[in-house]
Amino acid sequence: MLKFPKILSQNKIYSGKRMEKKLFTILIILLFFSILSRAEDESVKPKHYPLRFTGRLRDDFIAFKVGDNYQFMNLLETRLILRQKTDKLRFYFDLRGYWDFGDTFTKFEDIPQLPSPQLMRLFWRFYKPEFTWTFGKTYINFGNAGTLNIFEMEKEVNMTDLSYDKAGIFSLVFDIPLGEMSGIKTYLSGDSEGQTGICIFDNKFNFDYGAVLNRKNKDVNITGVYFKGDIEIGINGSWGYHFDDDFVDKFHEATLGFDYSYKSAVFSASFYYNEIGASNVNDYSSTIPNDTYFIAKNYMFNSLMIIYDEFLSFGLNNFINLVDGSSIIIPFADYTISNKLYLNAQIGIATGTDGDEFSKDTLGDFSILLRLDYKF
Repeated sequence: MLKFPKILSQNKIYSGKRMEKKLFTILIILLFFSILSRAEDESVKPKHYPLRFTGRLRDDFIAFKVGDNYQFMNLLETRLILRQKTDKLRFYFDLRGYWDFGDTFTKFEDIPQLPSPQLMRLFWRFYKPEFTWTFGKTYINFGNAGTLNIFEMEKEVNMTDLSYDKAGIFSLVFDIPLGEMSGIKTYLSGDSEGQTGICIFDNKFNFDYGAVLNRKNKDVNITGVYFKGDIEIGINGSWGYHFDDDFVDKFHEATLGFDYSYKSAVFSASFYYNEIGASNVNDYSSTIPNDTYFIAKNYMFNSLMIIYDEFLSFGLNNFINLVDGSSIIIPFADYTISNKLYLNAQIGIATGTDGDEFSKDTLGDFSILLRLDYKF
């Protein structure tokens, strides 16, 4: 069962993969020679493509109530980004470090320690008229991008930051356009045994749709279709069929979602189905089934955002377990202090009891998060 700190802390839902030292060394060497070769090219070319450096400091202060006790954490994330783009090439590097000062207040044994430093992205992208190809550690995205995407490589939900970046995988990627809004995307990765996939996509009648076949690892395969478009309201959906290498372990996974905007308000709702999820509380497992999001069979995700002005927006996110009726309610507010400094405040409230997935007994009564985000 998901633990309270794991769900409601800053970046605590990760796959746990450690960076390979040899791979990291090779990529750093390639980075050095890439910069060196680019500097040599500038001596003979009139155009100048500078290497840009940006960064980010993000600090989360978290307080939550568990029974009669109040506990505190402070999580600091640093982010270093290098990027360069020419007419035919793009280079991108994203390295992050994490410091958990919460251990000075209290010890959370249920929270896995984040790998630090963590290499999120390091890739070179080459643009050609016929296709684009990418080499390095890059993010692979099939299907409809969003909170619940059945074709996501790593199915993880960071409930305090639903748009938080996911780590890339070391791969070779080809994007082949077939039309203005259609094409083929395929990749080959060395991160897992036989990891490779392909997506064919198109747009007709203002609807995007596509078909996916992806082998994520040994005995972890998925194929399926997805769509997204507008008919007065936005609508999206996906269906996937999971199977192992011997076609013995098989199950279905699906989503159906809607979104609607009115003036400064945006509302969305998504239904998530997982065939091998538990049908009642007594069948709950301590671990989430492989290549799925949650432990139960059916869920709803609802989101409401209201933009008050150019500085302030606020809203609410809500995950509901439709098997036991428990949910997590997360009201939030975002405020722009300056061009580079942002403040986020949110409260996490669990409604379940006893053995429910989102239970106060295991997740705590409520949490408060204050986030300062500085970009430079």
